[in-house]
Formats: sequence, structure tokens, C-alpha cells
Amino acid sequence: MKKIKCFVALLILGLLFTGCSNEDEEKKGSFAALKEEISAEMAAAKEGKYENLNIVCDEVRLPEVEEIKEMKFPIYEFTSNMSLKEKLDFYKDVVYPKLLDLEEVDTACIMAGMGVLEDGTRKYGDYTYLMEHAEELEQDESIQLWMLYKDNENYYAIETMPEGICFNLSLGTLGRLSGRNSPFGASNYEEVKSYNCYLDDLSDSYPLMDGTQKTVAEAKAEIEEYLDAHYPLVGEDNGIRNEVYKIIVGKIPNTEYYVFDAYRTFSYEGIRVKEHTGAGAANEVGVMGQAFLCESNKVDILLGLVNCYEKGMVAKVYEAYMPFADVMEGLSYYMTGDTVFDILYIGMEYRMFTETEGDKSYDIWIPYWSFLLENPNDESAIRVYVNMETGEMESY
Repeated sequence: MKKIKCFVALLILGLLFTGCSNEDEEKKGSFAALKEEISAEMAAAKEGKYENLNIVCDEVRLPEVEEIKEMKFPIYEFTSNMSLKEKLDFYKDVVYPKLLDLEEVDTACIMAGMGVLEDGTRKYGDYTYLMEHAEELEQDESIQLWMLYKDNENYYAIETMPEGICFNLSLGTLGRLSGRNSPFGASNYEEVKSYNCYLDDLSDSYPLMDGTQKTVAEAKAEIEEYLDAHYPLVGEDNGIRNEVYKIIVGKIPNTEYYVFDAYRTFSYEGIRVKEHTGAGAANEVGVMGQAFLCESNKVDILLGLVNCYEKGMVAKVYEAYMPFADVMEGLSYYMTGDTVFDILYIGMEYRMFTETEGDKSYDIWIPYWSFLLENPNDESAIRVYVNMETGEMESY
């Protein structure tokens, strides 16, 4: 943190000495001009401009857009401002039809866990009971409802959370193959290989249980298409897409079949959102979730958080950017020391911060440069985020 403050202080002093007109001159310019500047700076860096930075990646990952926006997404807060009956209708009319791909929801399949009994078993109430006793249940603060949808073939568990819907969804295939009584037997596989979807070759192929052969790239695209079609309140009308950033390929025990274990985040207009890491500023949040594919065109298990947003709005259009040469010089200063770090990845990402205005909460998506660096001496990695506008840096 001291390095961050020191760099920012030096940067501010430098701008003061060059004068306000120079500051405007340095930061002004279109995104298209910035792309041209990046190419020149990358070439200079590869020719040894920085003693402690070794450019390993071939390019900077940029979105195919003409302008960069700071986005503001109102969170669909069904958990805090709805009555129990309204929540149940929300699940019946919005969540279950979309997420579970149901044309008609059978209310007999809707249940909720209402607590844990002394013997460790759960106490459940069906849809009819919940609707009839809604008022008294709402007054009982000890009850935290865990929503379930169970039919003859499938098992789903969906939990209400203020920032979205935390859910477990299973078709039960992996559970049956792995010999588990639980339908969520996804983690019971033998890891074969892990793929970084931005850095690694994704052309390796593996056989799935329906007899198809899928490359990692095909599995990535298939999972993203499935998630986009099934995530509630996320889709074409608000520009958000699901994006898989890591895939672990696993062999299902005692079979010849493989499973793709995909970790996903969001993207907006081609800019991905920083995934959930547990690290960051106090009001920084992330996206989390997994999807497991063991048959073509059918995600067998979903685990994680479905963030539900209303349509986003532009908080700011970035008409000026920190010159990329200044970003690279700041990174070189930030990584001071005798070690020459390999830069494996440079890209643009959103970091997501929460903000509350009155009784409404928002997620603010702010664009940052993202650098992945590796120390070749011990192969340790560090991720550095640089604010596109101010140059302030943070690392994890």
C-alpha cells in the first residue's frame, strides 16, 4: 500500500510541475488512439525499455468497442423489499421458469427449508403451507428460508441472498456416475488438466458421456451459451454475458468419460468482470460460480451466485485515459527490486464496487488495466490492477 501512495504522490507532483495544460494534453484522446499507442509501447517494452519487466504476452486484450464506459447496475433486491408471498411468486414466475427451463412450474415441487431440527434433519414447508402461513413465518426471525424445487428426476436447491440468488442446481447425472447418493457429486473427479481460457491453447479434446468429443474451446462456448440462456434477468436487454475464464478437465472415476468444470464471471461489451477472489477494497465485490458439463448442450450442475440486475445505465463515458506509457512506467516503478518479472497477460477488466443511494443498491463497474506477472525465480504470480483514469495501483 505504501508503494501505491508513493507512486500516486509522485504522479501528482509530476503533473503539477508539467502544468494543467500538459495534464490535459497527456490524458486526452480517443480509445482508438489509445490502441495505437499501446502497440508502440509494447514494441518498446519488448526491446528492453524496462529493466525489470519482460513482456511475454503477444498482445493486450481489448474489447471491440469504440468507447469505454463506467457502468451502473441497479441490483434487483427482491429479498429485502418483498413480502414472503411476493418472493414465492418471484421464484414461481421468474426464477424457476428461466433458470430451470420450465414452461410451466408445478407448485407441488416448490418447498423451503425452514430450519434444522435437534436431530440434524431439516424442517420443510411446501408451497401451500408457505402461502397459508406467510404472515407468521415473516414474524419469526429464526427462520431463514432455503428454497427448493424437486421433481421426479431432478433436484434443485436455490437460496435467496440480498445480492442475488445463490443456488445449487443438478440434473443428477454426475452424481449417479460417481456413485454418490447426493446429486452434487461434481467434485468427485480425477483432475486431468487445468486451462486458463485467456492464456492456454484450448484445442485439446475429450470424450463426453453421450459419445461426443469436445475441445476445451467448444465446451467453453457451449457453457457460456447455456448460462446466457438460463440466467434470470441477465441477457440481451442489458448487455451482460457470462464468460468462462478457467476450465478444469476431470475424469469421472470408473468410467471413460470426462467432465468440464468451468469457472465463470460476467462480461459487458467484451470487457470481463474481475472474478471473486476474496481480496479487494472494502466495498469491492466479485462474481462467482461454476458450471459442469458432462453431456453436449446440457449443463449438469450449476453452483454459485446468480447476480440479478435491472438494466444498467452509463455512469460515465471515458473520454480521456492515462497514457499507456505512463501506466507501464508506473508498473515498472511499482515492481521495483532486482527481480525481472514476466508479464503473462495484459487486458482491460471491470472491477465491481457496491454503492447505496437511499434504499437502492447498485453495482458500479469501473474499468481497470489488469496485469498478470510471474516471478521466474519461484513461479509465484501477482495480479496488478491499474485505474485507467488515475493510474492508482493495487495488487493481489
